Amino acid sequence: MENTTSPQILSGVVSLIDNIYKHLLILLQNPLIVALLKIVIILIVALIITRIVSLVVSRLEYRGIIAKPVGMKIRSITDTVTYIIAIIAIAYTLTGVETLLIPLFIILAAILFSMWEFFANIIGYYTILAGRLIIQDAYIKIDGYEGKVKDITPMSIILELPDGSIVRVPNRRVFISPIKTPSRKVSVKLNVRVSGIPLGHTIKIAEELKEAIRTKTKRGSVPGMNVDVIVVKVEGNTTNYEVRINVPRNLYNSIKDDLLNESTMIILSELEEYDVAVEFKGVED
Repeated sequence: MENTTSPQILSGVVSLIDNIYKHLLILLQNPLIVALLKIVIILIVALIITRIVSLVVSRLEYRGIIAKPVGMKIRSITDTVTYIIAIIAIAYTLTGVETLLIPLFIILAAILFSMWEFFANIIGYYTILAGRLIIQDAYIKIDGYEGKVKDITPMSIILELPDGSIVRVPNRRVFISPIKTPSRKVSVKLNVRVSGIPLGHTIKIAEELKEAIRTKTKRGSVPGMNVDVIVVKVEGNTTNYEVRINVPRNLYNSIKDDLLNESTMIILSELEEYDVAVEFKGVED
C-alpha cells in the first residue's frame, strides 16, 4: 500500500503559500495598506539609525573619548533629527503632496542651524586634539583671554586667568582667534643713568645692582623672580644701564607698585655716592 501522506502535506503547504501570496497581492493593491507598510519601514529604519548612533556614543563614553553629558546631547540631537526626517517621509507617503516638504525642510534646517555651535565646538575639540594645538597646563592667549589651560572639554577650553578666575572659551574659537603662547614672565624695565663712575667699575656696579635688587627688595623672594642688569652705553664716566626685573605674569599685577618703588629706592641707595637718574621704561612680555 502506497504512502500518500507526504505528497498530501506538501500539496497542502504549497496551496497555503499560494493563498497567502494571492492575499498579499490583493492587500498590496490597497493604497492604505501600502502606505502603512511604508510607514512601518520608515520607523524601523529610524529606530535602527538611532540605536547604531547610541551604541557608537556609548563606546566613545566607555573609552573616555567623550564625556557622558556630551554623549547625551549627541543622542538627543540624533534622535530629534532622525525622527523629524522620518515624520517628513511619513507625511509625504500619506499625502503625496510635494509642496508639503518645503515647510518641513525649512523647520529641519532651522533646527540644525540652531545646533551649529554644538557641532562647531565638537569639531574644534577634535581639531585641538589631532593637531595638538593646545595642551593641558600650557599658558596661552586666545579670544582676548590669557591664562593657564586647566582642561580641554568637548565644548570648551577651560582657562585659569592670572587673577585666579576661571573662564571657558568655546572650542569653535580656535578657527577664528589665533592661539598665542606668551611668556609666563613679565619684564619690568628701568633705565638707570649713572655719572661719576670710576674707570673699570662699570661691570662691578652692574653686578652690585643685580644682587641688591634680588636680595634686598621685599619682593625678591617671589618664586620665579630674577634680575638682569645690562650695560647699554658708556660715555666717559657716565654709564646707562637697563635693569630688567622678570616676575611671574600671574603675580605682576599684585606686586608691580611695591616692586617698582622698592627697586628704585634700592638703586638710589646703592649708588648714593654717584649722580643717578632712574626712569621707568615700561613692561615687556
